[in-house]
Amino acid sequence: MNSTIAHVKKLLRQWAAGKLTKEAQIELNRAKQQYSEEEWFRMEVEVCCELENELADKPPMDWRPVLEQARKCERRGRSMALPSHAAAWLGGAAALLLVLWLGGRMLSHRPRPLDLGTNCPVWVSDGEIPASEFACTVWWGDSTSITVDRTSRGRVGVIRNVEVWRDADGVLALLPVRYPLLADTTDVPAIRIMTLPYQQCLVRLPDGSEIRLNASSTLQYPLWNVDREVSYAKLIGQAWVRLREKEKTQRPVKLVLETANSQLHTSAGEYTVLATRNETSATLLEGETVMLARGGGEQQQLRIPGDAVKMETRSTTPGGAATIRVSAACVDTREALGWTRMRREYRNVPVREFVADMSRWYGFRVEDMACVPEGPRITATVCYRAPVGEVYAQLYAADVFMVERDGMVSFCGPLMDPLQPAVPVPMPDRNVLVASAGHDNGDTGLK
Repeated sequence: MNSTIAHVKKLLRQWAAGKLTKEAQIELNRAKQQYSEEEWFRMEVEVCCELENELADKPPMDWRPVLEQARKCERRGRSMALPSHAAAWLGGAAALLLVLWLGGRMLSHRPRPLDLGTNCPVWVSDGEIPASEFACTVWWGDSTSITVDRTSRGRVGVIRNVEVWRDADGVLALLPVRYPLLADTTDVPAIRIMTLPYQQCLVRLPDGSEIRLNASSTLQYPLWNVDREVSYAKLIGQAWVRLREKEKTQRPVKLVLETANSQLHTSAGEYTVLATRNETSATLLEGETVMLARGGGEQQQLRIPGDAVKMETRSTTPGGAATIRVSAACVDTREALGWTRMRREYRNVPVREFVADMSRWYGFRVEDMACVPEGPRITATVCYRAPVGEVYAQLYAADVFMVERDGMVSFCGPLMDPLQPAVPVPMPDRNVLVASAGHDNGDTGLK
């Protein structure tokens, strides 16, 4: 399959450069029928981004004009086709319809992938999860916390020099105190806002920037940077960061978001970020942002919506010096925000990506992500309220088998079907046991 995708991308590169022959155009049109519109658009964008990356000495370009120009060339080529080919095309179309009809009858008996979206309530749409359902836990110190659920309203607590409010629209707002108070931040240097499985939370910092947390995420906010021009925060998990440009009468504000191996600096813009212990991935949605590796040495600028950068910490030898590996790509902005929607659509995505997303939302642990197969892909629509058992069923439909015990999912070891009972080990024959025992005792059986 990889060779087929590579060949299709080769044809797309010729198509984007305007050098595609008629024979190659026919071959490309046939290949297009095997993909959905979203999958095909994603490949077109990837090819345009690859062509852009080859221009190392030029400033970054927007891939959208390149894509539009290639499509204009394709439409122009179709309009210049000779009418004499109409009869041949009609005959070919009739034959194709016959083949599709026969193929449809043959494929109708094959098992189809499950679509978990059918289990969503009727009122669920393609829109975002409503903020009225947001919930989280605010921690400071080792054991003190405030639980903020969907019924919380108004001021829910005061932590040193910060008031914690939950607005009517579901936003968790951190506000400086309105009255004189000794700001003792020695014992409690920061507050932590944590989301559990099935939870999301929209946090508004004192500077007005907003950070929307996905499930199983933690945002740490130092109390000493309240009411400063540069705000600092630390993230582990997944978030959507929005920093609006301030009016001229207001002082400029800059947000520095720190992860385990990098920092993101923004003055105005939006981006999504996924931060784990060894990786940080960011996708620009609007404006500009800069991504820097901790310790220096690597710096990437995100300027065009859809620009995506990943910084991965690697060590060549156990206990050796860690290095940062940087990779760049182009991503559909709607796809980057898929986790914020009530219906999460996955179209031909790798199983490893699907498992990582689902483990964050449902909270199940994966024994070793490296054991999740890289080859299989999944197409599914998952409702944010679907039970975890239906996600396991989707993996089963994709012929990916795993074992689940006590909230731990394992893809390692021999392949096992989770929907079938384990086969009991047969007991050996009693006569065989007696004969074996007699042989061990030196009894040869000769009289």
